[in-house]
Amino acid sequence: MKTNTELSLTPPVKKTITTRVVYELDGQKKEKLHTHISTGAHGYEALCIEGSTGGENKTCHLISEGALPVTCPECLVIWHDTQAFSKEDFEPSLQQL
Repeated sequence: MKTNTELSLTPPVKKTITTRVVYELDGQKKEKLHTHISTGAHGYEALCIEGSTGGENKTCHLISEGALPVTCPECLVIWHDTQAFSKEDFEPSLQQL
């Protein structure tokens, strides 16, 4: 049985979430609707975090799951930046997972 610290390094399934973030900026209500790369154990965390967290003067609503294309610019940047890493860049004990 796997523990919480063990990861499965089988190729992941593409998961996305579409969120509507409502926030206040300069006293005006604004809205962003983006489809994000979804990650995490629950599948409701956006790679960029922006699409899955609320905060002061901000609410986040899950609209749908599994939509493509990804429309979040922050998710694109994070995804791109991680492409430079390979399994060998991690601690040897983690490579056995």
